[in-house]
Amino acid sequence: MSDVIHDMTLLRKPFREQVEALLGMLAKENIPLAVYETVRSPLRQSLLYAVGRVETEPHFGRTITRARPYESAHQFGLAVDLVFRINGKWTWEEPEWGLWDRMQELAKAAELETLSFEKPHVQIPNFDHDRATMARGPTYVTGWLEWVKQTSVG
Repeated sequence: MSDVIHDMTLLRKPFREQVEALLGMLAKENIPLAVYETVRSPLRQSLLYAVGRVETEPHFGRTITRARPYESAHQFGLAVDLVFRINGKWTWEEPEWGLWDRMQELAKAAELETLSFEKPHVQIPNFDHDRATMARGPTYVTGWLEWVKQTSVG
């Protein structure tokens, strides 16, 4: 699968500041969540969308995302996935019951939005409202990363 991007500088500045605030709150409560993925290429989004949707694949029926390319806030530097980082390893398993719920509460306190069906995901509120405007950004394959870099500054 396409490479995971962890670079916080690619996030749009106001959103990045909110994520940094959330990370501070998580650290204060010793919740071992870290930024696993920031921006996501359209290609990676397409590959993730395909998981669980091909009848001949072993995980058919177990999807990862509902968003196609350019339907996710990840493509615009407006979403992150937070994953537990324990002993230097990533895990989606809660080390203690209730930590996903607490992360979602803290995200709301940081004025961020979470998705009930995708626990690691945190995004700017009301992303759907901005989607039509943002979809006019880069072309599907060419120019995406350069566009993200240009829009993250400021």
